[in-house]
Amino acid sequence: MNITTVFPVIQGRWGFYSCDRATFTKLRRLNSLVHRARVAEAAWSRWNRKLPKNRFCKTTVYDAAGRRAGRKLKLDAEGQPIPIPEPRRPIARETIGFSEVADLIVFDYRNARRPHAAPLEVEPLKLSAAQIDEQLARYEQWGEERP
Repeated sequence: MNITTVFPVIQGRWGFYSCDRATFTKLRRLNSLVHRARVAEAAWSRWNRKLPKNRFCKTTVYDAAGRRAGRKLKLDAEGQPIPIPEPRRPIARETIGFSEVADLIVFDYRNARRPHAAPLEVEPLKLSAAQIDEQLARYEQWGEERP
């Protein structure tokens, strides 16, 4: 049984698109926030992989000829090593299925920005308008939080 869903096809200057300009603007902002979330997740993962004894700032030591001769711990005014601060907690750690939703967002954004020659060639968006608004609100809230 083949069920076809009717979705709006928008005709633009250069072809046919899968969504209107307002939805595309939301998808563009959401794609940017997904990218920032993935970067934050990678930074937190790099920090978390280190053993606690290795989470300290270091400085490079040079010899008399100006060549690198090693590294040593940076010390604060009291002589204690300065710890590397924990990066911002990623949104992915608190959400089940983050990767799947993020992949759908990226797919929809790439699909929405590319025009098609005919209306039948246009692929519908994977996420509904309500899901896009919900994800945008979640990512905007995460983007406003500071560590």
